[in-house]
Amino acid sequence: MNFFFEENIFITKNIIKEMFGLAALAALVFGYIYYLFWVIILPFIPEDHSVQNYFLDSKYAFILPAFVILSIITSVMTYLGYVLINSEKYSKPLPKPWELK
Repeated sequence: MNFFFEENIFITKNIIKEMFGLAALAALVFGYIYYLFWVIILPFIPEDHSVQNYFLDSKYAFILPAFVILSIITSVMTYLGYVLINSEKYSKPLPKPWELK
C-alpha cells in the first residue's frame, strides 16, 4: 500500500511538471508568433488600420529583445560570480609551495 501511495505522488509530480512545460511552450510559441508578426508583417499594414493598436512602435521591437538578452546574461554572470565567491574551493588561500609536503 505504501509503495502505491508513493508511486501516485511521483506520477502527480510528473503531471505537474509536464503541464508547466506545456504552458511554458505555449507562451513561448505565442510570443514568437506575436514578435514575428510585429517585426515582419506589421510594417506592411497601413498606419490607420485597427490592428496597429495592438502593437508598440517598431523601435521597441529591437529594444525589448536586447534588454531581455542583456538581463539574462547579467543574471547568469551574477549567479556564477556568487557561486565562485562563496565556493570553499576558491575562498581558501592556496598554500605556499615550500609549505607542501
